[in-house]
Amino acid sequence: MDIGLKETCGDGFVCENGACAEEAPPVKAGDLVITEVMFNPVQVIDSKGEWIELYNTTNKSIDLRGLTLQDAGTDPHLIIIRCGS
Repeated sequence: MDIGLKETCGDGFVCENGACAEEAPPVKAGDLVITEVMFNPVQVIDSKGEWIELYNTTNKSIDLRGLTLQDAGTDPHLIIIRCGS
């Protein structure tokens, strides 16, 4: 079963079908857009149920590993997208 996780080769390449392929290029401004935001949701049961929706404006896969999202609110927190997310 393929769940989309890939082993890294440790040299800027990822392992696919036993061979190392070049990793996706870095995200450029405008490639990834936040299209929806749920912040401080007082109307739902889960008051910590904040989320965002991302839209890839390109026709290529975007590697989100290591991307960070941080707010500057009164209860700030940092989200780091981990490998395999």
